[in-house]
Amino acid sequence: MKTAVDTILEKVDIVEFISRYVRLKKTGRNFVGLCPFHKEKTPSFTVSPEKQLFYCFGCQTGGNVISFVMKYENMDFHDAIESLSKEYGIPVQEWKVKTFAIYDALSELAEFYHKNLKQSQIALRYLRERDIDNETIDKFKLGFSGKNISEFFSSCKIPKDVFFSTGILKITGTEIQDIFRGRIVIPIYDVNGRVIGFGGRSIEKDRLPKYINSPESQVFSKRSVLFGLEKAKRDIVDKNLAIIVEGYFDMISLYNCGIKNVVASLGTAITEEQIKKLKNYTENITLMLDSDEAGIKSALRAIDTFSANGVNGEIVLLPQNEDPDTFARKNGYSGISALIQKRMPIIEYYFEYHKEKYGMETVQKKLSFIRTVMPYIEQMRDNVHKRLYVKRISELTGVEEHIFWDEIEGKSKNIEFKEEERILPPVNKMLIGTILDDPELAYGSGLREVVDYIKDGTLKRLMEEFFATKMERDVFDLNGYLFRLENEDIREFVVSGVFEAQRLEKDAKRKIIEDFIKYTKKSAMKEKLKMLTERLAFAEREKDEKKISEILIEKKEVLKALKSS
Repeated sequence: MKTAVDTILEKVDIVEFISRYVRLKKTGRNFVGLCPFHKEKTPSFTVSPEKQLFYCFGCQTGGNVISFVMKYENMDFHDAIESLSKEYGIPVQEWKVKTFAIYDALSELAEFYHKNLKQSQIALRYLRERDIDNETIDKFKLGFSGKNISEFFSSCKIPKDVFFSTGILKITGTEIQDIFRGRIVIPIYDVNGRVIGFGGRSIEKDRLPKYINSPESQVFSKRSVLFGLEKAKRDIVDKNLAIIVEGYFDMISLYNCGIKNVVASLGTAITEEQIKKLKNYTENITLMLDSDEAGIKSALRAIDTFSANGVNGEIVLLPQNEDPDTFARKNGYSGISALIQKRMPIIEYYFEYHKEKYGMETVQKKLSFIRTVMPYIEQMRDNVHKRLYVKRISELTGVEEHIFWDEIEGKSKNIEFKEEERILPPVNKMLIGTILDDPELAYGSGLREVVDYIKDGTLKRLMEEFFATKMERDVFDLNGYLFRLENEDIREFVVSGVFEAQRLEKDAKRKIIEDFIKYTKKSAMKEKLKMLTERLAFAEREKDEKKISEILIEKKEVLKALKSS
């Protein structure tokens, strides 16, 4: 059965609809006009009838017809769905069911998954390996989705239409399946303790993506949901502090070891809606992230949102090669508490991190530091925070404050900073745009085999979602893919990549994909070579002749493959 989103996107022609608001002119395969979301004299607003998407190359706003209504009419997701449904004569009964019926349906489904877990040895074994006992399984009502969803419907009295409206169930041939099949299922609750959706974690080693979430529905919006808030809210108020981690099991492990004021962002970047929700309980929020560059950049993207909403944003970084889940299980309450005590403002940490990285002994080192940290200060909307941090840079570098202010004012007049460049470099943007514009080309290219070797976390997640969308729907659904991207900046960035890729010839697209596959394989071999060299040095110190011989043979094979690549 089709969801509200499917029905609307099939029935509404985006060119016809947007033409009511923007004067469009056909140019090649697309239509162009003046953007309704920012002032411009030269048209940069583009609508694709083929993709049923719009994108503005000036302000980087893009999406489908639902996104357009949300932006233009200042509506939320559900209001936009209702407005379009009424306007296009889509009968309400096709998609809109009473909210309480959805809550009942999801609650029943959670119970079914929970009982399934108790009967699945493979799922229980996976959880035991993560130190999750029966008490935790019951506390969080963890479940498992097997192949017997039809058994559930044979005894459930709630109409199937209600389940289909959540997007969790689909029909494949004559069989009803759920999108979480073969996964550990984690119920997600609202602040009142009602099930509103689920997260699914694969237990098969090579299955991608590792995690998926429920699609958007009348009761579930990923941008505003925080996993565990219904359990943590009282402790957040008591401690006047909320700790945000990225994953379900990160939250569960911290909660189990005694850190109760913790929530998770469903594996996505923190959003303004989530911050506003947490602000009902505290104005102090700490992000607990991995200590790599990706973790730091994730925190940096939240700085402006924190300051714009009057929230004190801090950061706790874990030791190398640790995540909150593994660290909490190894070190317990005392270890994680000691770490939380060391939290510091995000931008302060960033200053210290790059101060240590570059040093301050020479003019060149100071310049490297300034070039790295200034873009984040320039983009701050809160002038008080901006002034304080300009003062801090001045103190660290010895450069007068007015020099920085002259630089900031000059850039604001001449250069429009592009947030998308902090999401992915241009070469990767063109790659993701190419595979989404021509998915069949990507499927037959061998791209799937190198996904595990991709180092850029954002690109890797986008690739995983791409192949997961194909596997779950049999054919690639671009709009379905876009709705699975929780971060609005990334979604608009991806749309821009699609529009840019439309300008390329088939051979150029093929070369982009082939070059990326070649580069990624070569990088993976270099990484393996480095690892083998380290292992060899260790074996030589241990005087392990057998191990030395094995490593040398493996190293020779890698060098041979690298030379021929």
